[in-house]
Amino acid sequence: MSAEKSQEQLSDDEIITLLTLVKLGGKGERYRILNEIGKGDIKSLLPAGDLEELKSGNRDRYEANVSWASDRLKKKGYLRRDSRWGLWEITDEGRKKLKDCLR
Repeated sequence: MSAEKSQEQLSDDEIITLLTLVKLGGKGERYRILNEIGKGDIKSLLPAGDLEELKSGNRDRYEANVSWASDRLKKKGYLRRDSRWGLWEITDEGRKKLKDCLR
């Protein structure tokens, strides 16, 4: 990992996404990841406002935030870009970055 990337900060949503992927064995379907975050022990890491339903009424705020976080993580190289649609997979670089963030 380059010095520039090691200094790069991740958002809470990005960290929660990576944590969930590690918990699920490194990969998972989008719906499974969102379900794990919303109903699992990781839910306690979410800010209270993220558990509120969006004004559109079709999903909770954390679902939208985590979906956007997955896009950013792909651009940063922490999630695989070549996974089939709907499957999120953490990269080795993503695992290293998560470890760095949790120190």
